[in-house]
Amino acid sequence: NYAKYNQTSYKYDEELEAYIRYKDGEAHIDESNNKNLTATNIIVQEAETSVLDDQGRLEISTIGQGSGKYFTRGKYININWEKEDKYSKTKYFDEDQNEIKLNPGNTWIQVTPIDPSIKIF
Repeated sequence: NYAKYNQTSYKYDEELEAYIRYKDGEAHIDESNNKNLTATNIIVQEAETSVLDDQGRLEISTIGQGSGKYFTRGKYININWEKEDKYSKTKYFDEDQNEIKLNPGNTWIQVTPIDPSIKIF
């Protein structure tokens, strides 16, 4: 849950070997082809956030380091991430500090506030 009015979820489909994306309880549909949006890999990247104005716009700090989760093939692991500066790529590491190699397919990176409300079942 990003907020009570913004809920994103995924359900793993073993046959497709992909996660089907849902937005606010409804299947999230690609408007160009009317198919469900899916992902092979999902990274939940926790980052410091602060509200910039009364419109609710956020400043999200994606430079530095933090924690998160990596979901793939119906399972997940806890991860750490780091990004040295705005020109470097973000790197993701498992709990043994090995850089993660993503499985082939598309990847969604969900940047969330620190300690998000995640339900896994």
